[in-house]
Amino acid sequence: MPDGGAAIISWIGAEIGGTMGAAMMMYSVEIAATVAVVSSVAVTADQQRKQKNQSRDAYNASLRDRYVMVRGATEPRQFVLGRQRVSGPIAFLGSTGAHREKLCMVVLMAAHQIDGFERYYIGDEVATVDGAGNVIALQRTDEFAISTAAATVTITAEPASGTVSAEAVYGSTAVPLTVTAVSGTSISVAGATAGTVGTLVITYQPASNPWMQQATGMDLQASGVLDSSGNCTIALAGEPVVDSVRAVLSNNQTGQDYQATDVLANVSITGATAFVSGLSGAMAGYPVHITYRTEASSASVPRMRIRAYTGAPGQAADAALMAAFPGIWTGLHTLTDTAALVVECDYDPDAFPGGLPNISAVLRGALLFDPRDGATRWSENPALMCRYVATHPLLGMQPGSAVADANIAAQATVCDEVSAYVLSGRVHTRPRYTAGLVVKAGARPADYLNDLCDAMAGEWVVVDGQLRLRAGAPVTPLQTLDASWLADGEITVQGHAALAASFNAVTGKFIDEDRHYRELDYPAVRSATYIDDDRAELPREMSLPAVPFSGQAQQVAAVRMRRQRWGRRLSLPCNMRAFAVEPFDVLQVQLDRFGLAGQQFEVLDAQWTPGGIIRLELQETDASIWALGSSFAAADPQPRPTLPSPWYVPSVQGLAAYSGTAELQTQADGTVVSTLRITWTPIADRYVVESGGGVEVRYGLATEPESTWRTVRAPEATGTVRVADVYDGRMYLIKARAYSAMAKGPWSATLLHAVVGKQAPPSNVASFAASVSKGRAVWSWAVPVDADWDVIEIRATNADWGGASAPLFRGRASQWAEVVTVAGTLTRYARHVDTTGNVSGATATAVATVLAGDLVQDGATTYTWIAYANSSDGSSGFTTGAWSGQTYLGVATNKTSATEGTNPADYTWSLIKGEQGDPGTPGGTLVYKNTVAGPVTYSTIG
Repeated sequence: MPDGGAAIISWIGAEIGGTMGAAMMMYSVEIAATVAVVSSVAVTADQQRKQKNQSRDAYNASLRDRYVMVRGATEPRQFVLGRQRVSGPIAFLGSTGAHREKLCMVVLMAAHQIDGFERYYIGDEVATVDGAGNVIALQRTDEFAISTAAATVTITAEPASGTVSAEAVYGSTAVPLTVTAVSGTSISVAGATAGTVGTLVITYQPASNPWMQQATGMDLQASGVLDSSGNCTIALAGEPVVDSVRAVLSNNQTGQDYQATDVLANVSITGATAFVSGLSGAMAGYPVHITYRTEASSASVPRMRIRAYTGAPGQAADAALMAAFPGIWTGLHTLTDTAALVVECDYDPDAFPGGLPNISAVLRGALLFDPRDGATRWSENPALMCRYVATHPLLGMQPGSAVADANIAAQATVCDEVSAYVLSGRVHTRPRYTAGLVVKAGARPADYLNDLCDAMAGEWVVVDGQLRLRAGAPVTPLQTLDASWLADGEITVQGHAALAASFNAVTGKFIDEDRHYRELDYPAVRSATYIDDDRAELPREMSLPAVPFSGQAQQVAAVRMRRQRWGRRLSLPCNMRAFAVEPFDVLQVQLDRFGLAGQQFEVLDAQWTPGGIIRLELQETDASIWALGSSFAAADPQPRPTLPSPWYVPSVQGLAAYSGTAELQTQADGTVVSTLRITWTPIADRYVVESGGGVEVRYGLATEPESTWRTVRAPEATGTVRVADVYDGRMYLIKARAYSAMAKGPWSATLLHAVVGKQAPPSNVASFAASVSKGRAVWSWAVPVDADWDVIEIRATNADWGGASAPLFRGRASQWAEVVTVAGTLTRYARHVDTTGNVSGATATAVATVLAGDLVQDGATTYTWIAYANSSDGSSGFTTGAWSGQTYLGVATNKTSATEGTNPADYTWSLIKGEQGDPGTPGGTLVYKNTVAGPVTYSTIG
């Protein structure tokens, strides 16, 4: 019988209990000593409860926040076992550069040396890093079910051109497929096996992502001058991307675009050289402007660099950090025994619209001691991980002697046994049990031991002060227990487990190495036989945070279910023959009186009783409990959410521009200006059309570099914008991209457009007509709806329109009253004039017939003229007579002698507005002003 001790109570801080794998087990004849220690522990029960809660919180955090980058003043040390995707605390953060535009940070991934980094993640996407540490691309994989020869699926992000590949996976066979069409996020493939269910795997690089500056167009520009033959050669910064070249001819004398001429047809490209030919020699000296994108300018411009350090002894401090932060990051900051990432991010509002992304990586974690050969190397073996947890000075804190290395070696061999897992017909050849786990200091090591033992469908126990393990596999019986073992005492036999403790269906989560180490549900494990026996489904949830493989998770769940239900349980009082028996031993039981004839039983517990008897707790076992399942269900082939990722924004399609008469607009002051209306195909992406999203449009003169262009936004993607700061006859380059609250999409190809102003003449005058009454001919017309209508002109002749002849009327009105004094026929001609001086294409004509009765003005009144002697010419004055008028003074302009008649009707009168007074209304006073030579006198006519 193994002898433990009271010291076991404090071993790795675990709680003492009798449940296998959940806590340690104690064996001791020193009962009194044990009680004394327990009593001393009880004194600090409150502190222990607090520590337990803190440990549990740390444990939960290690499972939940494995690959979340954190900032905090104090963070627990992190240990990575096996292969896991992790992030960690930011240990250093600083900005540098002339404008503090570069942010540098050090992310601690593990508090120990690791074997290496395998993949880097920015957000949730795999990053491709070149030899210099530059992030140059992101990689994404989407999976779908397929059972036909051809299929069309919708992936979760628009792919970059030429990056889409596809395969269909059937069991252990992968069939390359042909990508027949790519349209936005719609991917069509062919070449699969019809009638066979498989997994369609689409791999691609997203066309846009928020962490690399994408095709910010700095659409490059180069210029050349035409020679006397109308040719020129222009050197470019690099070979242009197909369809990205735009070319315009500019008038170098005025600086204006020469007749808004697009000369792309006259440009040929060879390598990085543009040749312009075929233009007129008369244009010698005129510059040609080439706008283009090279592969370098149109591809993603890295805004992030990642440098990895494994924490190996002798590694040097990061040279770039030392140069950027002299005296702060020094040669002593070697990060020895600490795995870390040094991340540099260049400021760019396009690259980091949502702030810093989360950085994580897949690591090959801690180097583990293997007692089988004495080597220390990286491994995914859960038995070796248990030893690491138990003996690490910041975890279990036990010496190497506290671990039964012979036992560890044997169980490690069981875990490494090569096995064939079959998932939906696909064979996966791999070790029987592997594990991966993130362990944090401060949590209870017992919790991590439980997780690691779950990964190998086993248990752990402390015997004789040493950690011992049991991996889930058949064990060869060591001894035969027969009647000679039995001592006096009660023998109990239990036929099966209590129904309350039974379960026949298992669900739970695991960390899927095939799905970027996300925590996912493994396929439910159910036993139809057990469900039938129990007459109901009895579910149990079993999370397996250390299991990285779906098949292994299902195998562990099945083993746990079978083992919990399997066979009889015995409680036997034994003599000293049972002294050497330990938990996990398997005995062959030969007790005829109980019907046991060589059945195998596993030792669950062995305890001393006060009477010196050893009581064994046994459970019947069988090799079939541990048998590897012949077929497991594959994990859900579409684990990603069906909603589009918020980090990806579709490209703008159908970009078009319009100008001309239909796009003219009248400003508040009445002036009419040309506008440019830019449209695109409306975007349906929810992250673009909802709050915070929209479309950004950049436009500028084709003869100017992009740094001079302007930007306008259409919030929530309305489908069109209108800009007014453009000039007629000038050529503009236009491009657009969509954006969301979190990211910006790729720029579209540039569009070349010549702005056209007023093209059509103003409308013809409509409804031109006349009416005559009371001394006036009133000419009327319909006011036009033209946006750039300025005035109407009415003339007495239709000849020389727009020439030197003056119009009778010119203004903005709907009618004009012309005074008529002679009966007869009047003909008038009218045309509209726009703001640029253009006139209507046709002349409108109207005729007015004036009768004698039409000459009496409205409101005429008869006045009596009183004779009055005029001192200037000796006239005898005026006789009484009638004169029409009420608001103007009558002025006689031809009275020259006294012999002329005295009747006012005999004289020629002009109408001038009152000089001495204005009668205003009939019955008022008119003042007569003598206009002949000599002293001017006034006569009142009343």
